[in-house]
Amino acid sequence: MTEIADPQTAFAILRMRPVVAPPGGASGRDRWVVDVKVRDTIHEVRVRRQSGTVCLPEDLSDDPLARPIKDAVSRHVLNALLERIRGSANHT
Repeated sequence: MTEIADPQTAFAILRMRPVVAPPGGASGRDRWVVDVKVRDTIHEVRVRRQSGTVCLPEDLSDDPLARPIKDAVSRHVLNALLERIRGSANHT
């Protein structure tokens, strides 16, 4: 997993090999690209498809195959943010 640095300015891109090939491609070169944007306690997760070196722009977050990946990353980001908030509260 990727460490979320500073929740106010963090921008992380996680690259994960799919368990199943992305829609429209069964090539071993295809993979999911997960964009995570974090600002304060708000986060946004988008899932896109990358084929070879080309990252396609459309957001596949609502695709049934991509949804579990988006949900898992969202949970990870939310947990990281909560840990930072708890850590900040313990130091004040």
